[in-house]
Amino acid sequence: MQVIQFIEGLGGVAVTNQAVQMCEEGFVTMPQINSMSAQWFDREAAACKAFAHPTRIHLLTLLCTGSRPLATVQERLAVSKANLSQHVAILKSAGLVTSFRRQNRLYCALAFPEIRDACNLAHKLVRAQVRRERRLVL
Repeated sequence: MQVIQFIEGLGGVAVTNQAVQMCEEGFVTMPQINSMSAQWFDREAAACKAFAHPTRIHLLTLLCTGSRPLATVQERLAVSKANLSQHVAILKSAGLVTSFRRQNRLYCALAFPEIRDACNLAHKLVRAQVRRERRLVL
């Protein structure tokens, strides 16, 4: 179950079955939000914090098209190996990416396809902000 794997990736704190069911159903109403546990919101905050760096957003965006060798990612992001390792570690600890070896190369991939949706939502938000700013200037 992907939701449970995601939850375990964020530290394994227990959440109610109701909260898991709401997440799996893909919608949350106001009464349900009021009944959600603080741990659930802590998990959501942890995932959002992992997104909160331009390099990590760029990395996630690159992974939206599929897994990539970390050497290629390092080159595309123009960061040091140590810096990339730190960013990947943060994303892994938040349960957003996974890594694996293929032959002698280390690869990185999105842990869940829904992360692609989150990246697309962030891109749409910025496009809407830019459009609004342009209208205000004109």
